[in-house]
Amino acid sequence: MSYAISRTEEGIDIKTPLIWEIKRFYKVKYEIGLKAIELVKKDIGVELPSSEAAAIALHIVNAREDDSDLGVTIRMTELVQDILNIVHFYYGQTFYEESFQYTRFITHLQYFARRLFNQERRETEDDFLYEQVQSKYKKAFKCTERINDNLKKVENTALTKDEQLYLAILIQRVTTED
Repeated sequence: MSYAISRTEEGIDIKTPLIWEIKRFYKVKYEIGLKAIELVKKDIGVELPSSEAAAIALHIVNAREDDSDLGVTIRMTELVQDILNIVHFYYGQTFYEESFQYTRFITHLQYFARRLFNQERRETEDDFLYEQVQSKYKKAFKCTERINDNLKKVENTALTKDEQLYLAILIQRVTTED
């Protein structure tokens, strides 16, 4: 906070990346950031730019991880947004962001991104469920293939069968909610 205050006093404005995504994915933490900005104005008399709320939110998210750095947190947020864009365009539908299924989808995507970047990935030898989901949820499974293509290009990695299965089920749920 002291660095943000001194930057503001010196007229230096550093843009926080992904403000829109941070507001959506980390609502409570963003609200904490806004409250912190209010307190700084009230107690110190310095009016921080609203973009600092997003920076504060990212620091709170990052603090939850033991060995994570802010760069990884930003990459995770970008990956979640990329996946959401792929699902949105593949299905051509807009999601109700206040719905339980959407919120749950975002939470699962955040954990997926964390596991991916922390290299906590596992593969089971059981193909039965994978084949069942591939057969039953064809469209959702095809969507995971697009996500996989994007991961190969952007992150130079590919989904495991378990991850593809997991994402297909999540996509099926969020795209068919009532």
